[in-house]
Amino acid sequence: PRDLTLPGSPSNHSNHPSVLVIEDEEGIRFGIRAACLQLNLPVELTATGEAGIQLFRDRLRSGHPFDITILDINLRGNLNGIEVFHEIRRLIPDATIVATSGQYSEPEIKAYESLGFSGFLPKPFSIEEFKDVLRRLAVPA
Repeated sequence: PRDLTLPGSPSNHSNHPSVLVIEDEEGIRFGIRAACLQLNLPVELTATGEAGIQLFRDRLRSGHPFDITILDINLRGNLNGIEVFHEIRRLIPDATIVATSGQYSEPEIKAYESLGFSGFLPKPFSIEEFKDVLRRLAVPA
C-alpha cells in the first residue's frame, strides 16, 4: 500500500483518508457512510452545517484534520452549504471539499468548481459515482 497525499490534507499519514459528511438527509448520510466503510475510509457524519464546522475545527485542533469533506449544498438550518464551504476554507484554504446536491444545473456545477470545490456528486448517486470522485481525488476506491 502506498501513502496518499491529497491537496489540503496535512494529516494524511496513512492510505485511508478520513471523510467528514455534512448532509441533512439521513438516508444519504448513512449511504455515504456505508460506501466509506466498504472502502475502508474512516468517516464521521453530521446533519447540520454548524455541527460539521465544529467537528472540522475539533479534528483540526487535535492535529488530525479530515482529508475529504462531502458537503450538501442545500443544507437546512442556519448555514447553507456555501457558507459551510467558506468557513472550512477559512480554516484550511485548500481543504478537499466535494459538493453534493439533488437540485443542480450544469452552470451551477461550473460555479461550484470556480468557487474551488474539489468535485461534485449529483444526488442520488451510486457507489460507482462515489468511487469515481474518490479516484479523481487520488483515493483508491
